Amino acid sequence: MKSIIFTLSVIGMILSFQKTNAQAGSLDTSFNHTGKVTTVFASKDYAYAVSLQADGKIVAAGSSAGSSYSSFAVSRYNVNGTLDNTFGTGGKTINDLGSNYFTCQARSIVIQPDGKIVLAGYSTGGSGMFMLMRYKTDGIIDNTFGTSGIVTNAYGSNCYGVALQSDGKIVAAGGSYSGFTLARYNINGSSDNSFGSSGVVTTSIGSSAKAYSVAIQPDGKIVAAGASGIGASAIIALARYNTDGSLDNSFGTGGKVTTTIGSSSTANGVAIQTDGKIVVAGVSGTGVSAVFALTRYNTDGSLDTSFGNGGIVTTSIGSSGSSAQGVSIQADGKIVAAGYGNNAFAIARYNYNGTLDNQFGTGGTVTTSFTGTKSNGEAITIQADGKIVVAGYWTVNSSKDEFALARYHGASTIGLAEIVENNEIKIYPNPFNDYFTLESSQNTTIEIINTQGMSVLKKKLQQGKSVIDISALARGMYFIKVKTEKEVAVKKFIKE
Repeated sequence: MKSIIFTLSVIGMILSFQKTNAQAGSLDTSFNHTGKVTTVFASKDYAYAVSLQADGKIVAAGSSAGSSYSSFAVSRYNVNGTLDNTFGTGGKTINDLGSNYFTCQARSIVIQPDGKIVLAGYSTGGSGMFMLMRYKTDGIIDNTFGTSGIVTNAYGSNCYGVALQSDGKIVAAGGSYSGFTLARYNINGSSDNSFGSSGVVTTSIGSSAKAYSVAIQPDGKIVAAGASGIGASAIIALARYNTDGSLDNSFGTGGKVTTTIGSSSTANGVAIQTDGKIVVAGVSGTGVSAVFALTRYNTDGSLDTSFGNGGIVTTSIGSSGSSAQGVSIQADGKIVAAGYGNNAFAIARYNYNGTLDNQFGTGGTVTTSFTGTKSNGEAITIQADGKIVVAGYWTVNSSKDEFALARYHGASTIGLAEIVENNEIKIYPNPFNDYFTLESSQNTTIEIINTQGMSVLKKKLQQGKSVIDISALARGMYFIKVKTEKEVAVKKFIKE
């Protein structure tokens, strides 16, 4: 039986055995030699979503258009940033559905435990519709999903976010003038009739509302975040739903929360911390006055006053206006928001209390330009080794845009520290099935976290040997965080 021995280190995350001394927030030059990658499909290519496979490959998705209507587009990259030639055609797939589905955009992505890729977005054909596609691991459309791999629902609203439940069901979120729209689908793409009314829920929040992001709590409740109102009158809006689609009355007022920051504000991304608190990232203000805006909420929907100023943080990046488009939580609890500012990719990293992390970039922020007129970051994910991947697009000139990705170092020092005497822990086997064994010379607390940053299991263990039951977890990649009174470490593992 193979054992994994690792050291508890005060670094919050030990995931790589190869040592580097890169500055946190600096571009990772092992990624396409420069830390940046651009990809061409046609003439107008925009990446809006990014996710990680269990094997570390990176999947980006968005839209591509030639001379007329746009289509879903997806690309897959090897760990070193090169296109993965085992996926689609030369690492890319584009699905032209014809003129009946014009202006199709994939806005969000989830990867199932079996490796299949689900894109969610919309088509403006007709009155606006939710659109989902599922791909097999080789980039070919999965015909077992929906109708020939495609699901469309004419809800009169656009879909912007998607999340995967632990039971494999798919939750998509969007909205229109009528309010937040959430739909839940079975694994085969059919509507889940146990959710809301025939698989769909509409929630009115003010005069109009759209959900731009959605996340699943460990207890199965669903959190959607977006905006109520339009443009300069918008305010941040959240809603939390029970597993049957009904509003959770223990959250905010009747399951709904709104927050005003400045003259206008919108939530573009949402993430759940391991302590259950909800982090939202977006924008406050418009035009050159726009700034990153983050809010954090307690589990009851009240603003968490231990975060920033009364639960709110704003960060200006550059002089041309900035907006956080996505947010992710590191294993050490630090918050990373990504978007655009100063016509470039923009990233800000925050400590748990909402202050900028001065160990990251310059004063807690980083901007990255691609050649051309501007670059927009649209989505963020964090690798198992702590590196940060941002996807978006760059404008080459007035008639050409391309997918753009950048990867950053997440820690100033990444690597396995020297083994501390009497502080060794053994975890075996890896990969796991339904159980694993942990041996420790001291009392520990373990926490298992999925790739969406959600805590799925937490236990306190006495010193000695303990057998942990993980039979309830879906197959896929997880992180196990081990804490003692003074130290903490994180290790990646695979459940088969």
